[in-house]
Amino acid sequence: MSSELIHVKFEYAEALEAKKDILGLEKSFLKTADKIGKFNSLRSEEMKTKLRLQKKMRETSEILRIFKKIIPEAKMPHLKKEELRLSVGKSAKEEAQKKVEVKEKTKIIESRAIKPISKIQHASDDLESQIREIQEKLDSL
Repeated sequence: MSSELIHVKFEYAEALEAKKDILGLEKSFLKTADKIGKFNSLRSEEMKTKLRLQKKMRETSEILRIFKKIIPEAKMPHLKKEELRLSVGKSAKEEAQKKVEVKEKTKIIESRAIKPISKIQHASDDLESQIREIQEKLDSL
């Protein structure tokens, strides 16, 4: 490469306008970053709420199982004993598969929900201060 310097001359008005445009873009980028941070914190809260709901659903399901054990079973004369055994066996297998799926989903949700919110709040404060600085620069121009 040669060591030639290239100079571009801008008029004062053009340079001022270009500087305003650059500052405006920087400001909009920071606002976008702030919105992304807020979205991530809301998403984290959503995951935590889903976990609490899932735990409550498990508790309710356990209570229903206990009630089923306490309440006497109705006699069904139209079904044979073999048919009853087959239908119970199938539901137990399906229930076991569902439990495994629920445990896997729970692990995924818990891993997503464990994100520190304090970093997001700190970043939000930092972004707001940067946006204020840019706005002051724009106002001074």
